[in-house]
Amino acid sequence: MPELKVSNEELQALLVEELGVIEQADFNRASALAQRLRTPLIHTLVEQGRIPQAFLLDQLARSWNVRFVDLTIGHVKGDVIGTIQEAFSRKHILLPFDRDGDQLHVAMADPRERKVVSEIEHTTGLRVSPFLATEASIRRAQLLYKKELREILDRATTNITTELTSAKQHDGSESTIVDAVQRLLLYAAVTRASDIHIEPFELETVVRYRVDGVMREVFSLTPALQLPLVSRIKILSGMRIDERRTPQDGRFEANLDGFKVDLRVASIPTQWGEKVVLRILSKDNVIIDLEDLGLVPPDYQIILRNIMKPFGMVLITGPTGSGKSTTLYAMLMRIGTERQNIVNISTIEEPVEYSIPRVNQTQVNHLAGVHFSTGLKALLRQDPDVIMVG
Repeated sequence: MPELKVSNEELQALLVEELGVIEQADFNRASALAQRLRTPLIHTLVEQGRIPQAFLLDQLARSWNVRFVDLTIGHVKGDVIGTIQEAFSRKHILLPFDRDGDQLHVAMADPRERKVVSEIEHTTGLRVSPFLATEASIRRAQLLYKKELREILDRATTNITTELTSAKQHDGSESTIVDAVQRLLLYAAVTRASDIHIEPFELETVVRYRVDGVMREVFSLTPALQLPLVSRIKILSGMRIDERRTPQDGRFEANLDGFKVDLRVASIPTQWGEKVVLRILSKDNVIIDLEDLGLVPPDYQIILRNIMKPFGMVLITGPTGSGKSTTLYAMLMRIGTERQNIVNISTIEEPVEYSIPRVNQTQVNHLAGVHFSTGLKALLRQDPDVIMVG
């Protein structure tokens, strides 16, 4: 989703007045929602599906007399990256990605910053052609082409195994193991993985990522690495490293060079050791309004009518990433908006993915003895009107 320096007035002039792709009433409604959720309006317009992201970015770039670039791997030439110092690129959120003779192509979160462009031209002696790119895509590309991450992408699996096998400690504290886990997380952020799987087998330890709903194998490591890798992850997530016979759950936060994420961790014993799955949850998630979920009008009216009843139960099911949590939170937001002062809304969640005003949210904590069953039993003594379990 876009993270761009653009004012609401500029968006209105472009989308409503110049292009006419959105009605003024719809624009005002999206603006009010963005203000309520404290998120950028451009973010809300895309998340609501009112404006396709690719169209919006292309039109915005045109209005600034530049071009838009999608910083996928094929668009970035690694040998051009070093043309501009990394510290300068990170400070001003930009990335040189191509060169044509004496012309340097630079992706920028704000290509209107002529002072920055002039400074690059003065430093490099090259003419700069600025391109618009989202901050997120620039940050990801910066991560991808950092020296240490390039090494893990370029190095063959056998070389990785050779480098890490020397780590003999099984408590996850060895520096190479710490570095290995950090690199696995960085690579996951770059590839936009939703889950990381560390799977032990007799002859190998396999690391797989779920990207766009599809499982992809990224590393095959020696079985000797399974225990120290899992131990390091369990330390980070507050799990017991000496307990390997029963399933455990934990979580931790990570700041991956500007990408703030929550990681939900679950382990389970298998024939060849503990399998661990890390679920990656972005901290930038926002709650979408119920009527903006894309429901057809008859279904929307059915849901709205039923969630406002003083009794009953609503069940939501679906595969990973299908929008179960988004739908549940949208329902709670609507109930809270319509009946905020007359209902007591409580939740028991694992984990709390969104914070909702005026809703009492409780997170499952297995170490503290707060499970779904105990939490639900406790909530029933809190005089609730609405309970959400998920």
